[in-house]
Amino acid sequence: MAFRPRASGEASGELTFTANSPTAPQVRIPLEGRAEGNCLAAVSSFLDFGPVRLDCPPVPRRGRILNTCPQPVTVSRLWLGAGTSGQSQLTPAPTLPRAPGPGEGFELQVDCARNVRGQHTTPLFAQADGESGPLLVPLLAETNLPGRASAPRPSGRGAWPRTYVTAATPGCSPRCCPPPPGYSAPSSWRRSRRNRQRSR
Repeated sequence: MAFRPRASGEASGELTFTANSPTAPQVRIPLEGRAEGNCLAAVSSFLDFGPVRLDCPPVPRRGRILNTCPQPVTVSRLWLGAGTSGQSQLTPAPTLPRAPGPGEGFELQVDCARNVRGQHTTPLFAQADGESGPLLVPLLAETNLPGRASAPRPSGRGAWPRTYVTAATPGCSPRCCPPPPGYSAPSSWRRSRRNRQRSR
């Protein structure tokens, strides 16, 4: 769903869809938006962790808050609103206030706690002094139960064994991490694999 206002002002609407439920066959979600000139912009416009396994630490997502006006602005507040859970965290929270000049900005980093299963949405707000409303940056994630290897194990000569990550990436489970760049399986493992193929 997108909000593309043609003029400044408040806008409201409603999303209605039918669910397979005898007690509540219709679900209505109110929609609200406000369009106005704003100096702050986010790059990217949203931060998405995608599917995250509970046993795999995700890579933090980074974004920037930019000043798009021809004069400096002061960002006095940066906070997380009420979402579906408390999975998203600013790590660390930027020191405020910030006063970026024209075309300048500052970086922020968001992490996912991954201790609650399900889909998670959290609003991140940035407020500049003198503006009537904050900038909204949606934070998205979906946490799933632990499972088997997330990527298919490569085949053929030089394929990596399940234990390769132990020394290459400290603190990372072999089921979570991709093979490190330039990794070559140990010669002893390749020989044992060729022996198994000959015996078939």
